[in-house]
Amino acid sequence: MTVLVGKLEAQGYVRRVKSQEDSRVTLLHITEKGRALEPAFKEISAKMNDLVYQGLSQEKAQAVTDCLQHILERIAGRE
Repeated sequence: MTVLVGKLEAQGYVRRVKSQEDSRVTLLHITEKGRALEPAFKEISAKMNDLVYQGLSQEKAQAVTDCLQHILERIAGRE
């Protein structure tokens, strides 16, 4: 993760800021250059969702979403 953040920072998409509450914490702030990519990311995300959910009923699409959310929460250690 650190390498990825370093690359994004070097290219001007994010900047690191030390937390004022906890000096061990480094916060990431998106820059205007990074924010300018939002429309492209939204378009890509919409296309991916269309591809993933194509042909599924609303119930099955919701079941897929629920399963993916469950997996993400387990990976993040929230469950």
